[in-house]
Amino acid sequence: MTLILRQMNAQDRVEGREPLGWKDDDFAVLDGNTRVGRMYRERLPAGEKWVWFFHLRPATRPTQGTADSLDSAKAEIREAYKRCRPTAYA
Repeated sequence: MTLILRQMNAQDRVEGREPLGWKDDDFAVLDGNTRVGRMYRERLPAGEKWVWFFHLRPATRPTQGTADSLDSAKAEIREAYKRCRPTAYA
């Protein structure tokens, strides 16, 4: 399993849509060619954080989180995906 980050503007083009003007720090999270989630930077009451989540259903384990840095967010999403990914993607 290798998760890939692709900027959302580029992902829109890959999926045949006109890009919506996403910020440069807004990413689609892909497992191969399948979009499984999103990761982006946002200002929250606790400060600037990286927010990540999966589009997985049914959600049997936590499928979202926040991190202080991009590297931390990548590590967290990788570990969470290992625990909760559907068997179709395993």
